[in-house]
Amino acid sequence: MNGASEASVEEAALDWLRDVGWSTASGRDIAPDGEAAEREDYAEAHLPRRLRSAIERLNPDLPAAAQEGACRALMRLEGPTLEHRNRAFHRLLVEGVDVEYQQSDGNVRGARARIVDFDDPANNDWLAVNQSTVVEGKRERRADVVLFLNGLPLVVIELKSAANEDATIWTAWQQLQTYKAELPSLFTMNAALVVSDGLSARIGTLTGGREWFKPWRTIEGEALADSKLPELQVLLHGVCDPTRFLALLRGFIVFEDDGSGKLAKKMAGYHQFHAVQMDLDLDKAVAVMREKYEICCGLLHGFDRRKWSSGQPAERLALLPAAQEHILAQEDGKNRWMKAVRELSQAFALAGTRPEALAIRDDVALFQAVRAALAKRAAGEARTDEELDHAVRQIIDRAVAPEGVTDIFAAAGLPKPDISILSEEFLAEVRGMEHRNLAVELLRKLLSSEVAARR
Repeated sequence: MNGASEASVEEAALDWLRDVGWSTASGRDIAPDGEAAEREDYAEAHLPRRLRSAIERLNPDLPAAAQEGACRALMRLEGPTLEHRNRAFHRLLVEGVDVEYQQSDGNVRGARARIVDFDDPANNDWLAVNQSTVVEGKRERRADVVLFLNGLPLVVIELKSAANEDATIWTAWQQLQTYKAELPSLFTMNAALVVSDGLSARIGTLTGGREWFKPWRTIEGEALADSKLPELQVLLHGVCDPTRFLALLRGFIVFEDDGSGKLAKKMAGYHQFHAVQMDLDLDKAVAVMREKYEICCGLLHGFDRRKWSSGQPAERLALLPAAQEHILAQEDGKNRWMKAVRELSQAFALAGTRPEALAIRDDVALFQAVRAALAKRAAGEARTDEELDHAVRQIIDRAVAPEGVTDIFAAAGLPKPDISILSEEFLAEVRGMEHRNLAVELLRKLLSSEVAARR
């Protein structure tokens, strides 16, 4: 087979779609008379069973009659032109379908049925079909590749051979204009059109002229794609990745009316899409940062930390043992603190130089310092004899009772290890210590590392 033939370009496109998570099927196999038929009639542009299955899955609380009503609404789109019906469909796709159903008490209740799960890409059905035939009236056409989301034909891809100098992206574009005129049912639910000759590739909308079909020059959005990559690969990886595709559908397609009643459908370019996505990601990071910051502040509620930002170095350092004591005094305080500060730090790093992040950076530094102090001397970590001697002198200086064995852990509510000889006097002393929880924590770390109090 010619590696630059239209069939080769088609197979490459399917491979690139599989790369980003799409399943694939042959249009011949799922045709009404195919081995794995998914349509009852060639006049059906969508895949009914996949649509019904998606609506059932996304709306489990709705009765069957309401779910079926949502399916019917998608098939009965109103509007004087293809463009108006396409706008009506887009609204239902993004906002959901309003349905009514009768409750067991006889009252009629309204609800909104979801067509797509925009928050969880994996909860949707992604299928790319090549050589999909549609018949409308006396016209029969076969699209090169159609992308179905939950059984809805959202993208039509027209391909040409890279080896034929007369077969260009613009002959592919012109062929789509013919299909629109002859098979409007295939485009009523369309979100985007793609044309490629294996070398160049462009993406546009139902109403876009040639000048509005643009390349997509990035995949992740962080940098322009390598110029050596085929444009079609970049476009399919960049646009059809499920997460990005859902974002594009939800927030980057608009319809404009110039006042004459003629609609223009517009889609953001790659640079606009990723610029806004970056801002949205930052907004999400700031929101998470605020949430985790409040959790950390709550764990330090009642603890005076003002000296951290205004005190002398010695005063700042003196806060750390007291802060650790405050955390350890709370139920599961250490684990809650470690988790909250880790998550806050991650969100803080993402928020970067946003004013909201700069405003709390001193507090974050304190929180991280307390976390680091609590994380030190983790169980199993090697210690020098000098460090152990110092810790023992500081914490269990007079704890060894020559006449018996006692354990602090029962009093502290911690698992009891079978080591360490501690006196009753020491237990009483620990209970009266200013930072007794910190002392218990240090003892726990020593004992969990199997450091004996007596040598």
